[in-house]
Amino acid sequence: MPVNDPRTSCHFCFSKFNKKDSKIVCDICKNSYHQQCGSNITTPLLNLSHIYCLFCYNDIFPFNTIPPDDYDIFESNDIDILLPENYMDSNSTFKNIDPDQNLNNIKTNCQYYNEQNFNNKFDSKNTNFSVFHVNCRSLNKNLAPTSDFLSLLTLNFDILTFTETFITDETDLSYLHIDGYSTPLITNRKYGLKNRGGTAIYLKNGIDFTERTDITIPNCESTWVTINRNSNNNHSKRQILIGTIYHPDSCNTNDFIDNFNSVLASINQNTTDIIITGDMNIDLLKRSNHANNYIQTIESNGFEQIIDKATRITPYSRTLIDHISTNINNKTVSSGVFQSQQGSTDHLATFAIIQNYSCHFTQQEMKYVYDYSKYNKNKFISDIKDINNWTYNKTTVPIEKQFEIFYSDFQNITNKHLPRKILEKKEIPKKPWMTPALVQSTIKKNDLYANLITNPTC
Repeated sequence: MPVNDPRTSCHFCFSKFNKKDSKIVCDICKNSYHQQCGSNITTPLLNLSHIYCLFCYNDIFPFNTIPPDDYDIFESNDIDILLPENYMDSNSTFKNIDPDQNLNNIKTNCQYYNEQNFNNKFDSKNTNFSVFHVNCRSLNKNLAPTSDFLSLLTLNFDILTFTETFITDETDLSYLHIDGYSTPLITNRKYGLKNRGGTAIYLKNGIDFTERTDITIPNCESTWVTINRNSNNNHSKRQILIGTIYHPDSCNTNDFIDNFNSVLASINQNTTDIIITGDMNIDLLKRSNHANNYIQTIESNGFEQIIDKATRITPYSRTLIDHISTNINNKTVSSGVFQSQQGSTDHLATFAIIQNYSCHFTQQEMKYVYDYSKYNKNKFISDIKDINNWTYNKTTVPIEKQFEIFYSDFQNITNKHLPRKILEKKEIPKKPWMTPALVQSTIKKNDLYANLITNPTC
């Protein structure tokens, strides 16, 4: 499914322009908006004829949400009261701050994807690190369709994160298995209304990790895990902290932003690279104090929110409430939103792929198959018949020892006629029941869904 062309489609509601529609264009990013859509997210600058969308406006004036009365402090001659007494001392940490090291330099380009254009662009390079997130609205109900969707992709995500899992203490985790991944780390629902809420993280087999139950956000559900990297590369000695958060819309947003800020400030970013996914229930497509405060909190802590497309699309609204934020600098990050339905949830899945950034797994998952290329059935049966002529001294040799001898002989003969070989990654069938016909039907269904959310009138 091609991505909407900003010249022919509104960048806010994503519907195409009709000939009679009036549209306005941001002078910086050149995205186009319907006049009625643009009135909510654009602003004239200094009474000039220029038009700037909210995202560009915030880039130019990051303090535009500060109330006018609060500017008085910057006009005071006593501005030094804002700084510690020793801020100019040679030993002060303020003297040693390198602004270049504290500048976010993440190169990202968020796009919409379906299975085909995703597979055309990305592969399973071991030098990349990848994270997937979706608000599944019941992991029990929607794990199977999400797992089937993931099987259509050439890239196996390193980390899978889920929000609104609806998991309780009574949930049997054995039914929530995904091939190739560890048992999920879960946080049960606590704060969501109507039995909603809950978070979960799956890690690819072979990743050395430690669950971080010490990190919590009041009145929210969240799951955190530290990945221990194993490499001689100095940069790779940095740990990776993965978190996924569900902020219920019933909880106070201002309190959530304050608590989130406290968590971000408490993490030692000098030794830790951090990726945070989740459903924050803060719509970043709308100009609001909550959205502005949230973004300023993220960026003031050295993070960047890398999803800028709508992640929940209904016939009546488009919102960006599923976010991915990271503090990993000086890396090229590919982020995107999948235009495919993950079961019955109305949230779209998001992802981030950090290039040339590997976990350096402590163990490599290998799969083996028997090589039948030189197999001769008659010779195999003949050798089996000749196993010690099937004569064991049953009176002097314990039955356990007899079986051990027989099993060893049988294994040797099997390895002789059917040597094992390592199954190449591209040969490993992800879902044996996903026949070519089912794959095509799934792709067709996802294309129709992408058409529905992109052109709701068609």
